[in-house]
Amino acid sequence: MRNSCKVDELAFWSSDQSANIVDIYNSGVPFDLSTESPSNWWRMGDEDTYPTLSDEVGGTALTMNGMTSSSIVNDVP
Repeated sequence: MRNSCKVDELAFWSSDQSANIVDIYNSGVPFDLSTESPSNWWRMGDEDTYPTLSDEVGGTALTMNGMTSSSIVNDVP
């Protein structure tokens, strides 16, 4: 049996974001994280084209592995 998880709105920062945690999580509602200045931010499907996941702010694209085009779902928190 394989364990799986679902990831949406993956972002990395180069500084401590503890003071912004409420804004970042936004009660589970998708939020424009670019206002919080992450180093990288992948929306994980929103406006992406299989198999590439675009980095909204940093320019480092990711390639989906072990997934299909039906794995892309828009605005799912």
